Amino acid sequence: MADEASTAPRGQPSGLLAERFEGRGAASMIRMFLIVVALGVLLLAGGVVYLGMFPPNPPQHAVEKTLPIDKVQTQMQGQTQTQGQTQTQTQGQTH
Repeated sequence: MADEASTAPRGQPSGLLAERFEGRGAASMIRMFLIVVALGVLLLAGGVVYLGMFPPNPPQHAVEKTLPIDKVQTQMQGQTQTQGQTQTQTQGQTH
Protein backbone atom coordinates (compact mmCIF):
# COMPACT_ATOMS: atom_id res chain seq x y z
CA MET A 1 0.00 0.00 0.00
CA ALA A 2 2.83 2.34 0.62
CA ASP A 3 3.75 2.00 -3.05
CA GLU A 4 0.29 3.26 -4.08
CA ALA A 5 0.64 6.44 -2.05
CA SER A 6 0.71 9.74 -3.91
CA THR A 7 4.03 10.88 -5.30
CA ALA A 8 3.01 14.53 -5.08
CA PRO A 9 4.86 16.60 -2.51
CA ARG A 10 3.05 17.17 0.74
CA GLY A 11 0.50 19.99 0.47
CA GLN A 12 0.10 19.61 -3.29
CA PRO A 13 -3.10 18.23 -4.87
CA SER A 14 -2.88 14.80 -6.37
CA GLY A 15 -4.96 12.68 -8.73
CA LEU A 16 -7.22 14.00 -11.50
CA LEU A 17 -7.36 17.50 -10.06
CA ALA A 18 -3.58 17.80 -10.06
CA GLU A 19 -3.35 16.53 -13.63
CA ARG A 20 -6.02 18.92 -14.83
CA PHE A 21 -4.47 22.05 -13.38
CA GLU A 22 -0.83 21.09 -13.70
CA GLY A 23 1.19 23.92 -15.21
CA ARG A 24 -1.76 26.32 -15.16
CA GLY A 25 -1.71 27.43 -11.53
CA ALA A 26 -1.69 31.20 -12.05
CA ALA A 27 -4.10 31.16 -14.99
CA SER A 28 -6.63 28.98 -13.19
CA MET A 29 -6.44 31.14 -10.07
CA ILE A 30 -7.08 34.29 -12.11
CA ARG A 31 -9.97 32.60 -13.92
CA MET A 32 -11.57 31.52 -10.62
CA PHE A 33 -11.10 35.00 -9.19
CA LEU A 34 -12.77 36.57 -12.23
CA ILE A 35 -15.67 34.12 -11.98
CA VAL A 36 -16.21 35.02 -8.33
CA VAL A 37 -16.02 38.76 -9.12
CA ALA A 38 -18.46 38.34 -12.05
CA LEU A 39 -20.92 36.48 -9.81
CA GLY A 40 -20.67 39.26 -7.24
CA VAL A 41 -21.33 41.93 -9.86
CA LEU A 42 -24.32 39.96 -11.17
CA LEU A 43 -25.76 39.65 -7.67
CA LEU A 44 -25.27 43.36 -7.07
CA ALA A 45 -26.90 44.28 -10.39
CA GLY A 46 -29.78 41.92 -9.64
CA GLY A 47 -30.31 43.60 -6.27
CA VAL A 48 -30.37 47.04 -7.86
CA VAL A 49 -32.89 45.90 -10.49
CA TYR A 50 -35.07 44.26 -7.83
CA LEU A 51 -35.10 47.40 -5.68
CA GLY A 52 -35.86 49.49 -8.76
CA MET A 53 -38.83 47.34 -9.72
CA PHE A 54 -40.17 46.74 -6.20
CA PRO A 55 -39.12 49.66 -3.97
CA PRO A 56 -39.76 49.24 -0.24
CA ASN A 57 -42.65 51.22 1.23
CA PRO A 58 -41.47 54.06 3.47
CA PRO A 59 -42.85 54.04 7.00
CA GLN A 60 -45.88 56.31 7.31
CA HIS A 61 -46.69 58.32 10.40
CA ALA A 62 -48.72 61.40 11.21
CA VAL A 63 -46.89 64.72 11.22
CA GLU A 64 -47.94 67.27 13.80
CA LYS A 65 -46.62 70.79 14.05
CA THR A 66 -47.43 72.97 17.00
CA LEU A 67 -47.71 76.65 16.12
CA PRO A 68 -47.19 79.33 18.77
CA ILE A 69 -50.61 80.83 19.58
CA ASP A 70 -49.41 84.46 19.40
CA LYS A 71 -48.32 84.08 15.75
CA VAL A 72 -51.61 82.46 14.78
CA GLN A 73 -53.66 85.19 16.48
CA THR A 74 -51.59 87.94 14.83
CA GLN A 75 -52.03 86.39 11.39
CA MET A 76 -55.77 85.90 11.91
CA GLN A 77 -56.24 89.52 13.04
CA GLY A 78 -54.34 90.74 9.99
CA GLN A 79 -56.50 88.64 7.67
CA THR A 80 -59.70 89.87 9.34
CA GLN A 81 -58.63 93.49 8.97
CA THR A 82 -57.68 92.98 5.33
CA GLN A 83 -61.00 91.29 4.56
CA GLY A 84 -62.89 94.10 6.30
CA GLN A 85 -61.07 96.75 4.25
CA THR A 86 -61.75 94.87 1.01
CA GLN A 87 -65.44 94.52 1.81
CA THR A 88 -65.70 98.23 2.65
CA GLN A 89 -63.98 99.22 -0.61
CA THR A 90 -66.23 96.98 -2.74
CA GLN A 91 -69.38 98.25 -1.00
CA GLY A 92 -68.33 101.85 -1.66
CA GLN A 93 -67.86 101.13 -5.35
CA THR A 94 -71.18 99.37 -5.86
CA HIS A 95 -73.33 102.18 -4.37
